[in-house]
Amino acid sequence: MQYWVIKANPNKYEVEKGLAEYLVSGGAGVWSVSPGCKTGDIVFIGQSGPRAAIFVESKLTSDAQEEVSSGPIEDPYWIDINEAKKTRWYSEMEVINQCLTSPIYEGALRTSALNRIADFLHRQGISLRLSASEAKALEALFLRP
Repeated sequence: MQYWVIKANPNKYEVEKGLAEYLVSGGAGVWSVSPGCKTGDIVFIGQSGPRAAIFVESKLTSDAQEEVSSGPIEDPYWIDINEAKKTRWYSEMEVINQCLTSPIYEGALRTSALNRIADFLHRQGISLRLSASEAKALEALFLRP
């Protein structure tokens, strides 16, 4: 099992709205992931930018599969339609924990155990592989009072 952080750029995709709909549908479905993701991996989903945060912890229920977009975009939360048309890797997943109404903002990640994640939220790239200790520390923030 591997651990990942996946982020979206809020200037290209409305991740909070997309995740809210995802959770309303029961917290199981398909989400964009890294090509190396496999069944059983744990994926934390967040966003970059000035409101950088982590919103969801999920478990993959299928390996990542490459999909080429064709025709109209079905997901209404894309802001940048050209970005939406790019080939992406997707996986089925189920939500383990979520904090959409009280996100884990960058400030909470600025600890020695999680600083690498906070930095990643402001760099290029869609995914970051985590160590087991980083994943455990991040998961603990979902359980905060």
